[in-house]
Amino acid sequence: MFVVCEIVHETYPVYSRQQVLEALQIGADRLRGITGTLNKLNPVGWDYCRYQRNFSSESFEVLKLYKSLVDSLGEKGAILNIHSVCKEKFKDVVQS
Repeated sequence: MFVVCEIVHETYPVYSRQQVLEALQIGADRLRGITGTLNKLNPVGWDYCRYQRNFSSESFEVLKLYKSLVDSLGEKGAILNIHSVCKEKFKDVVQS
């Protein structure tokens, strides 16, 4: 399976990997695992593609939501709930 990513030069805030690691207080291996899971699930708001250097503000929000779900519900609970949580968080995007 191949994923095609379009690189767009945005004027929106972006977060470096280091900023994300520090904000979420996780290691690089854990971030790779989470991004891999979210790339497969592709919830609303997730626009990060493998090998990108930075995260958009939306992808950073999805990362924070997913980590929060993992902390409270565990990995399986987070996987089962991330779509509904992101739909609610980004409902303006969904309605457009």
